[in-house]
Amino acid sequence: MNLHTRQQSQIDNIHDTDAPMPGELLEAQDLKGRFLGATHRPTAVSYTYNCHGLTFGSRRTQIVDPAEVRKILTQDAYHKITSADILPGDIVVYIGPDGDIEHSGVVVDVDKSALVPTPKVLSKWGVAHEVVHFLRDCPYVSTNVEYYRVTA
Repeated sequence: MNLHTRQQSQIDNIHDTDAPMPGELLEAQDLKGRFLGATHRPTAVSYTYNCHGLTFGSRRTQIVDPAEVRKILTQDAYHKITSADILPGDIVVYIGPDGDIEHSGVVVDVDKSALVPTPKVLSKWGVAHEVVHFLRDCPYVSTNVEYYRVTA
């Protein structure tokens, strides 16, 4: 699928319409049972898009290379913000121990009544379904996250 940044750089992506494997359907069910505080949206288990495809590709494709996500953040006028400044519509990326972006989502709400603002995030968990969850209530390590906002 042709996908480009605002600066017209090609974004490597995968458009896969294969049916999910039975084990992946079971894994999605397992996630629903393990993360009871999350809102599990009634979307299908699907290869069509992943978390980055949800966040940056309008649910049309998978963006699997962390370097491609960094390219999008750079070339689409995203600016890093602090957790104190987050608002609905901002982007959160989960950074793995190796420094690569492992997961992304869109902030849909922020609980500012706590000492530290706590975002609720819309994301897609692997090939599983879409989920609205608190930042740390998900299967991805959340000890290192970054927030971004489009400013232009």
